[in-house]
Amino acid sequence: MKLFFGAIHGTLNHLCLVDQLWYSRFVDQPFSVKCLDQGLYRNRSELKTAILQGAEQWIDYVKQASGELSVPKVYKNTKGIENHLLPATTLLHVF
Repeated sequence: MKLFFGAIHGTLNHLCLVDQLWYSRFVDQPFSVKCLDQGLYRNRSELKTAILQGAEQWIDYVKQASGELSVPKVYKNTKGIENHLLPATTLLHVF
């Protein structure tokens, strides 16, 4: 069966990349990507560690940001186009 990102590792890498990309938007920290299938981790162990660390970051963010979840944020997408997001609604998409 053909996978969109080539293999399970590629799919997990994509999920990790977009997870980091969305997190960077929520915390206003730049995270540059060339494309959404950009390889971040070749090693499965490093990829697993990054995924688990990302999950912990989101848990910490949600615990601390409860009052900020209804305040709109402005960010630029991967093409440099400015967008607005409502954190509470966008979290549903991210998770």
